[in-house]
Amino acid sequence: MLWPVLAAALDKDPHKRPGAERLRGWLEAVVQGPAATAVLPEPPRATPPGVRLPVVLGALAVAALVGAGAVVVPQLGRTSAAAPASVAAAPSATDGAGRFAALPRACGLLTPEQAAKAVPKALIMPRENAECTWHQSLAKESRSLRLELEMQEPTGTHAEIALAADDFNSRRDEAERSRKYSSLGKSSEISDLKGLGDEAMTWTVTDDRRPQTEVAIVFRVSNLVAKLTLRREVAKDPALPEQAGAAARSVVQALTR
Repeated sequence: MLWPVLAAALDKDPHKRPGAERLRGWLEAVVQGPAATAVLPEPPRATPPGVRLPVVLGALAVAALVGAGAVVVPQLGRTSAAAPASVAAAPSATDGAGRFAALPRACGLLTPEQAAKAVPKALIMPRENAECTWHQSLAKESRSLRLELEMQEPTGTHAEIALAADDFNSRRDEAERSRKYSSLGKSSEISDLKGLGDEAMTWTVTDDRRPQTEVAIVFRVSNLVAKLTLRREVAKDPALPEQAGAAARSVVQALTR
């Protein structure tokens, strides 16, 4: 059943080719066997004119190896002894269907009162459903609260939860690299947050040159990963982590009602 997946991935029309997440979901269905192949694309009716089948199959074999690596390698890279146990034990694709079939509206996940605890009298700036920013600009400083959402679409094989867990772990790796090598401010160590969604982490970035303090919280709820960032133009604000945490807890409550 690999043939229709690879044929779709190599369609001559770039606009008809599946996105990376859909392709990964199809590959997961192939791995799980005949019972999960209902979500696969229709097989091509004929080999494209003028192209020899062996050539096509050779190209598709290479694509199969690349695609399989895209699914398997990240899993292997994140189960090392150095990774926290809570991160290494990522949910499997058989843990059930993802909670979300459509992306929630980010601006609707915090009430005006909840957002005002972090950013009083803020201007709300939505960006479609996936992102919302609450921004306040004052004469001396500005502060903002931004919420970004990314959902793994249901695949029909329940792989979306494992894909979202991979996304969460990728963000941890990216944040760790930024903490070690970025020259844009000083980042604290990444800490796990217990009791916030299925898994969560946080870190703080300070920049004395601007000055600016930023608290970031990334959390996962089923097949959805969210990043909440609270920023204030001050060298240090001890209240910022708690304000960001309160906003993140409100978002999780809205997602799990």
